[in-house]
Amino acid sequence: MPMNFSLNENQSVIREAIQGYVRSEVMPHAEAWDAAASLAPESMNALAELGMLGVMIGEGYDGVGLGLLDASLVLAQIARGDGGLAVAMANHAVVAAPLVESFASEVQRSEWLPKFAMGEALAACAISESGDPCLDGLDTQALEGPEGWVLEGAKRLVPLGSLADVFLVAARIADGEAGVFLVP
Repeated sequence: MPMNFSLNENQSVIREAIQGYVRSEVMPHAEAWDAAASLAPESMNALAELGMLGVMIGEGYDGVGLGLLDASLVLAQIARGDGGLAVAMANHAVVAAPLVESFASEVQRSEWLPKFAMGEALAACAISESGDPCLDGLDTQALEGPEGWVLEGAKRLVPLGSLADVFLVAARIADGEAGVFLVP
């Protein structure tokens, strides 16, 4: 049986809406953003208004509740206009938010996911240190103290880091194990 690679009606509507947004709101500014080596906060606000910052967050947390294919479709369209904006959105909406939804406590999910979906707070993953994006290059340590965890180390590249309100920081715990810490 042949595979069908056509977009469904919902995906076509999403693609067309994002294409329109990219043409009118991203492409005219992309060169200036690149020249300034900066991401305009209003670009993320506009994505929030379109529901795209919560594209993979469940509806119970005010997200859109779509899957990775739909999020990839959105990111591909945004990348046509500005690769940096696509990377920032991916870090927030496709990496950080799903990690919080899957692994954080219910208290953390209830506190942060609606804010992520509405663009009231932005999340960024802080993993990379020595240029090795894998855990093998992870030097940051998480030490458990009497008042909680203490993180020691530095991160090299954190897409969306200059605008983020919350960081998901990868760190070694003990015996070669790693953990991810939600750091406001």
